[in-house]
Amino acid sequence: MPIDFKKLSDPEWQAQARKEREEEAAKAQAHEKMLRRELDICLEAYETLTENERSLVRNCQSRLNSYLLLTQKQEKWLLDIARLVRAELAPKVKALVDRHAKGDTQGEHPGYPRSNWPLAKDVGVDQADYWLWVLRLVGIFGDEAAV
Repeated sequence: MPIDFKKLSDPEWQAQARKEREEEAAKAQAHEKMLRRELDICLEAYETLTENERSLVRNCQSRLNSYLLLTQKQEKWLLDIARLVRAELAPKVKALVDRHAKGDTQGEHPGYPRSNWPLAKDVGVDQADYWLWVLRLVGIFGDEAAV
């Protein structure tokens, strides 16, 4: 198939091609951010993971930090592990929400406001993840230390 140089030099075609590339890049970036968030969830519960799960999480972390794509299987397994970790942490999160936000998941902890949450303005982030962030901080600094 010959190269159509007339088409390549057409400003409309160039603009359309640029737009498609930018959309594709934005989609890939959003997907990588989602994978990194899920990886962070897995790393929060690293000590509770089995050796095989730890190995997978470390491998995924290494690949993402090296700007390599995860395989479909790695992605699926990472998301499965993150889902299990979320389920495991759910009772602790529920206790935090009940204690500090009267059961309202859209509420906030008095010592760790949503405005301080690094993902507060990110698009596509589950707002319930705020409480996972709070749970992490409570584990580090304590529940009453920030109040």
